[in-house]
Amino acid sequence: MRVKPGTTHTIWEEWGETGVTLGVKLEDSTGADAVARVTGFTEDPTGSGVYRVSFTFPDDAGDYQLIFNDDGATYAPDHISTRAVTVTSAAPDGDFDGTTYATSEELLAILNVRGTPSAAQSAKADRVMLAAAGEINRELDLSDDQELDGFGVALCAQVNLARGAELWKEEETQFGILGIGSDVGTTYIARDTWEKHAIKLSTLKGQWGFA
Repeated sequence: MRVKPGTTHTIWEEWGETGVTLGVKLEDSTGADAVARVTGFTEDPTGSGVYRVSFTFPDDAGDYQLIFNDDGATYAPDHISTRAVTVTSAAPDGDFDGTTYATSEELLAILNVRGTPSAAQSAKADRVMLAAAGEINRELDLSDDQELDGFGVALCAQVNLARGAELWKEEETQFGILGIGSDVGTTYIARDTWEKHAIKLSTLKGQWGFA
């Protein structure tokens, strides 16, 4: 995620559990708090396990880490999620305009949702595809005079579907922890699931911002 200094954005977090009290803070590259923990998340839609909050980023450029948690000041390993953020003047000016690189119907087919999807399934598919496409556009950061060729559009479609499937499944599995009570013990899932997609998209990037 790349944002301009001092800007305010609506942050969405697919937490996968409904009715929690979510908070988020921003740490700088030294581990110090750049923005103290804030709460006030709204679950949207209600019962979905998806939350949003308005968040203002610092004026100082640099690499940061958003840290989400649902256990107050404890930050236990199975109660946190992190997201890398670069604050840079080279970040995109506007928010994502709502165009996806693949369709919700394609995603539902990949997920083996058979028959006519329910209204809730269709809404969920639309939401995760929009979220994934928005992440792609922020990662690419194309200038106004740059366009994707056929290869680029196809690659973005692949990433859109793969990321959409990840976001879909995050709502169905408690994010960050697997194998409780199993023979191998508790296993934690890596939090930064975007990195592998960013690597795929690296050949298409329009700009590389420097903090």
